[in-house]
Amino acid sequence: QTWDDDLIVARQIADSLKKELKTAQGDKRIDCLNLLSATYGWIWDDNIKHFDSACMYTDQAYELAKKSSYKRGLGYAILGKAGCYSGRADENRDNNNTETNYLEAEKWAQQAIQIGEEIKDYRLVGDVYNGLKWMERWKGDDKKFRTYLEKAIYNYEKPVNKKIIG
Repeated sequence: QTWDDDLIVARQIADSLKKELKTAQGDKRIDCLNLLSATYGWIWDDNIKHFDSACMYTDQAYELAKKSSYKRGLGYAILGKAGCYSGRADENRDNNNTETNYLEAEKWAQQAIQIGEEIKDYRLVGDVYNGLKWMERWKGDDKKFRTYLEKAIYNYEKPVNKKIIG
């Protein structure tokens, strides 16, 4: 399968989720928004508007999840927030201790890790470390990259005893 084939599938998934979103309510709506955000985030390289869409769906999921008791949905929405800030971080590796988007990405990521550990959703924790790993790979330092890679693998290797979404 080629990259173009993957993009076609991702766009089909996004179209399907947008249809589902029209009637989804409660936790299902939060899950749908989080999945839309993740899908648009995945195809972001193709078009910057996809990044904007990912962040828009993340913001909606976050606002709904904040008002609910759905911790898992909140954790994934916060992961999305970390991803949005990470995507906006500048390319200057020398200013990571002061660059606003870099610091915000770290802050949101730590919140998502805390929720993931609290509810024992190690897929969420692994996804957070995976996102941090990529930020460090492209915009950060090699030591943090390796640390986050190890933490992502460690959490992904933990047993999953529930469905990832839904």
